[in-house]
Amino acid sequence: AQNIHFDFAWRTFKWISESDKMAAVHCVIISFSQNYHGQKFIFDGDKKIPAENINAYLIDGENVFLEHRTKPICKVPEMRNGNVLADDRNLIIEADDYDYFILREPAAKKYIKRLIGAEEFINGKERYCLWLVDCSDEEISKMPLVAERVEAVREYRARSSYRNLTRAPHLFRDLHNPKSFLVVPVISSENRRYIPIGYFDSKDIIVSNAVQIIPDATVYHFGVLTSSVHMAWTRAVCGRLEMRYRYSKDIVYNNFPWCRASGEQRARIERSAQKILDVLAEFPDWTLAKLYDEKTMPEKLRLAHAENDAAVMAAYGFAADLSEPEIVAELMARYKALTTPPNLTVDEMFLPLTLKAREVLAIISRWKYYHFGILTSSVHMAWTRTVCGRLKSDYRYSKDIVYNNYPFPSASVEARWKIERTAEKILSVRAEHAGENLAKLYGAEMPDDLRLAHAENDAAVRAAYGFPADLSEEEIVAALLEMYRALAH
Repeated sequence: AQNIHFDFAWRTFKWISESDKMAAVHCVIISFSQNYHGQKFIFDGDKKIPAENINAYLIDGENVFLEHRTKPICKVPEMRNGNVLADDRNLIIEADDYDYFILREPAAKKYIKRLIGAEEFINGKERYCLWLVDCSDEEISKMPLVAERVEAVREYRARSSYRNLTRAPHLFRDLHNPKSFLVVPVISSENRRYIPIGYFDSKDIIVSNAVQIIPDATVYHFGVLTSSVHMAWTRAVCGRLEMRYRYSKDIVYNNFPWCRASGEQRARIERSAQKILDVLAEFPDWTLAKLYDEKTMPEKLRLAHAENDAAVMAAYGFAADLSEPEIVAELMARYKALTTPPNLTVDEMFLPLTLKAREVLAIISRWKYYHFGILTSSVHMAWTRTVCGRLKSDYRYSKDIVYNNYPFPSASVEARWKIERTAEKILSVRAEHAGENLAKLYGAEMPDDLRLAHAENDAAVRAAYGFPADLSEEEIVAALLEMYRALAH
């Protein structure tokens, strides 16, 4: 249905049932309609807030929908997922076992590194891992306890979805080991004003996929990410596990609109961020859980964060008294400005280099996935099935016949932009199934999220061609052949 809007919304609250086990669920309440034109309200706890427009994030602001992105929308260092071990815990050495393991296998000590996940990072738990990147098979064979663990990894992977990793059972699935990096936990408590973020400068620390990292990030990036501005954004758009924050690089970080700080503003943020790090260093025996607990947070740390918040707010040009919902509304407006292309037609792409044409070229330079989106669509697949050669019943794709004769659409900038986004989503979903090979992903058991991503891309490509959604494959091919004849002549 068209023109549906929210009349009022009650933000997330905890509802506890009256059963003996006191089961709890987390709820929102939303009223929506097509014809209501009265005052809209957002309820947040005991607050009743008048609103002009309630968007999908239950914020009074523009209608904005964040998409999965594999790259940041701003020019900042990329965030990576931590390492997937895929080891059934055989490459992990618990703190209680460390001394005994070294005593029995002293040669393994140089291959043991500290392992950091969310639990270890926030609560100070000690855990170690075997990092055998530079360890040869011959060396492993000389360390029986290590060899035993490596063989256990091989057996686990052979019977799991990680069968393709059995050739290197001594290694994690991922091998990220930068020298300096920021750490952001994937899951953290909703009761903290600030998500604990860490800055590390050591190759002796290995991170698990319970955290995400930003290699080569600076103290400036730390300052912006640990600020109240970024925390407001995170609370509004992140996923949730119960009520806990679930930080996703593809949603939270890659869509975050960074400020365009002047040299002076950047220096101010660097100073305030360093002050936070200096204060944290004064409490070496405290865990981050205790340091960032609202009840136990040291006053020095609270003041350091307040100083950093003020520096980041100033860099964004935000008033000091701007509320958190107002901050999020401003950020969403900036996100929309960064991700929405000008309303230009494809003909305007071939104008002389006027200012408008330069704007178009700037947009085109950001397209990375458009051609992938076209070629992986049902439209191109229909063409391929019709004109390709065959090897028995298998498709034989020829660049000279299939690709070079294929009529790409004369798509508008808006249509191309949509395909760019849907194509990127396919790649993002495939990355989430990195343990599966393409034969399985595109077989009879194709994951639902990948199937839906392809359906969205198919719809975007059909729209770019101007094809109705219900056009059959035969009709699609007939239309493509007509386009080919017109182009060839």
